[in-house]
Amino acid sequence: MTKTLRTVATGASLLITALSLAWNGHGHQQVADIAWAKLSRAAKVDIALILGAADTTTGKDFRTGEPRTVKFGIDLPVTITDDFLEKTVRPAFRLASTWPDEIKSNKSSLFESRIEELNTKFPGVNPPAGDHVGARGEEVRMKTWHYFDKPVLDKTGKKVARPSNALVGLNWLRGDLEAATKSKDRPMQAFDLGWIEHLYGDLHQPLHTSQSFAVHADEGDAGGNLFKMKDPLHPDRTMNLHSYWDAGIDHAIAADARLANASFEDVTAAWTKDKDRPSKKDADNQRVESWIDDGAALSTNVVYGFDEGTAPGADYVRKHDEVCKRQALLAGYRLANYLNRILR
Repeated sequence: MTKTLRTVATGASLLITALSLAWNGHGHQQVADIAWAKLSRAAKVDIALILGAADTTTGKDFRTGEPRTVKFGIDLPVTITDDFLEKTVRPAFRLASTWPDEIKSNKSSLFESRIEELNTKFPGVNPPAGDHVGARGEEVRMKTWHYFDKPVLDKTGKKVARPSNALVGLNWLRGDLEAATKSKDRPMQAFDLGWIEHLYGDLHQPLHTSQSFAVHADEGDAGGNLFKMKDPLHPDRTMNLHSYWDAGIDHAIAADARLANASFEDVTAAWTKDKDRPSKKDADNQRVESWIDDGAALSTNVVYGFDEGTAPGADYVRKHDEVCKRQALLAGYRLANYLNRILR
């Protein structure tokens, strides 16, 4: 599996290549793979049993419009061997981290009613009744759970994040997973696991924890989506700041001379041996509020460190790569520590 393609394959007749979503699909799967390397065997076996009850989504490829089916579940053998865990469960665990992005526009075979129920349950989200698959906007499909827009560079100090957000979502999901684990409700565990994997990733992307009011003073810049910039590699092209940071883990991998054409596993093996890997204290930190504060500080001090409409310079790009590697490792280590405590 190469870094350039990273086509995901499991023994579950999977029909998908890696999704380009936030972080992006590659980034989320890299975070999950880092976590996998830190999981106990007991947790890995439990994850295999959970993924045996995971979802299948159907819809269209958002790029081509062609029909697409994604099977997130795996077929379980009579005996779960180490070889099965590495060759089948590890890539399926990675893929599960992209499921919350997949259901934004495609239909879940198992969880449509639960998606609707939870979308309606949390404050600040009041969708119309009915089928919202493929609907645009933030009021459907639990889309507000993907971020917490803490205001930064806000001259008034009066702005607040919307009430249904990643902090609310992840805290609820962790409690739900713990309850489902006690009752061995495998489908509910699968629902919660995919979301938890995804949100541990999202909450370590600084622009999923903040938005700037420096230029867009009234409504904010939607986590950098409204901040237009020049592509540092192609200055004749315009992009937005959020997209640039969503691809940040891929940027960090590309900047690492050891990792040309590296697989997810290769990146994990290299990065988890580096001296700049997280300390035990940082890896043990499960306080989502502190992750948000740290992400907002990174946004203030690093992310918004050049003028809108321009291309960032070489020093900025280097710092961006360093931050994205560090955040990927933090997310993976913290996810592993959490799952090792719950799944044992």
